[in-house]
Amino acid sequence: IDGELVDDPDQEPRTRDELLLDLVAAAPSVRAAAAAALAGVAPSAATTKALRKAGGDPMPAVREAALAALVRLSPDELLPEIVKSLRSEDARVVAGAAVVLGRAALLGARQAHAAVPNLVEAFQTDDVEIGRAVAWALGCMGDRAVVPWLVAALEQGFVQQTAAQALGRLADARAQPALLSALADDDELVRASAARALSRLHDVPLLRLEAMLHDPSPRVRLCAALVLYERGEDDGPLARALDEQP
Repeated sequence: IDGELVDDPDQEPRTRDELLLDLVAAAPSVRAAAAAALAGVAPSAATTKALRKAGGDPMPAVREAALAALVRLSPDELLPEIVKSLRSEDARVVAGAAVVLGRAALLGARQAHAAVPNLVEAFQTDDVEIGRAVAWALGCMGDRAVVPWLVAALEQGFVQQTAAQALGRLADARAQPALLSALADDDELVRASAARALSRLHDVPLLRLEAMLHDPSPRVRLCAALVLYERGEDDGPLARALDEQP
């Protein structure tokens, strides 16, 4: 899930008219960025109309960004439709709805947090596509009440990487035992995600992270070294990890 919304501090703010033009640009990345940015401008009929049109864009990332912006600008109108989609029989529809809710939460749509119970309900699935999207959205919501659900997914081997990332975003101490156990997972992406998630918690056993500096995966060693460096430890391991060839 590529849900991170990053602003370029060196770029001049775009006007609403410029963003509306970007919304029909050739590059999908430009259209998606424009849709997300329009969530922060004063609502207008022209903005709503353009975002609704972008909600039918052929590229999923653009559709999701446009719908998330609409949830931010007109939550009472669109939010019930998105929540209803979480009960669709089409996995792609459910996953898309979850991503829209997560993006909307990141954009500052407080009303989107009301969908947390619906997301938890949708998370009771064995469909990996749905599981990843919902786990990511739950992490975006910032509601620590969902931590037990994400911990259970991590412990049961379901969408572990995304669950670990979501737990890192929520930074709840209850996740520490499961994240520490995930450091021994067979999947290097799960181990790396668990290491990064642990960096968000207090009182993490540094010896466990130091042991990860000897992990067979360069990716995991780099994550562990970065975590230790961020906690004020010796930067030698980080320098060595950065010098390694993957």
